[in-house]
Amino acid sequence: MAGTRWLARLEAMNAILDQWEALQLHFEMAASNERSHTARVLNDAYKDPQNKLYMLYVRKVLKEVVRVNKMFQAENADITKLTEELLSMYRNLMQLVVEPRYLSKCTLESLLNFKYVDYLIPICAVQFGYDFSVAAAKAPLNNVQITYVKERCVKFVVDLLREVQLRLPDNINTLLMMKQLHSFTATSQCKEQIEDIASKYQFTFADMDQFESEWNALGFEQWPKSCLSNTISFWAEVKAGLAGSTGSRNFQCAATSVADH
Repeated sequence: MAGTRWLARLEAMNAILDQWEALQLHFEMAASNERSHTARVLNDAYKDPQNKLYMLYVRKVLKEVVRVNKMFQAENADITKLTEELLSMYRNLMQLVVEPRYLSKCTLESLLNFKYVDYLIPICAVQFGYDFSVAAAKAPLNNVQITYVKERCVKFVVDLLREVQLRLPDNINTLLMMKQLHSFTATSQCKEQIEDIASKYQFTFADMDQFESEWNALGFEQWPKSCLSNTISFWAEVKAGLAGSTGSRNFQCAATSVADH
């Protein structure tokens, strides 16, 4: 998913919708005064309220896509959370068009193989949002025309879901395990065991017993607050042997294992 592309589309859509009436008047005058095919095409587009309805809905959907894309583009992105955020976005998009009784049974891990096209909500039951509803009520459109716009909106979401699904990595379950390595999780005294990740890489960890011992001990050290807000910085601190105020415990096995995998 190209973050710059989606951000540019959302910004362009915001600009168009915010200036819709002014642009409509501009191209109406241009179509009348100039012999320009482009001006006539744009005039027809801005005169059709169906296009504005469609763009209002697409903007609503793109906000979620851009939010997650910005997380991936961030310089200090937390790699332990990105996969979960991507799948959460994927599920949020599904909630727009998929029947809740089927989607509610899916875990994040199972979304990769979920056949959402088999469980789409009927058009009459889809929630299109406040802006769309208000604009539709004011637009000089009949029920057939509004239904057509709604069908276009649902198709946009379905197409977007397909594009996202194609880009989800095959090792999604392994990547989801990475959230256990988040600094706050790793330093918690009440945390899940690291068995899932450990077993995944058991043939490459030098000393599994030592790794598990150090993992369990992480929560009993006093770590600098400055490193806890960033998982990469935290594990760099761990590898540097800066545990606690005295550096009394060595976590080289755990830190090296995490850094390598």
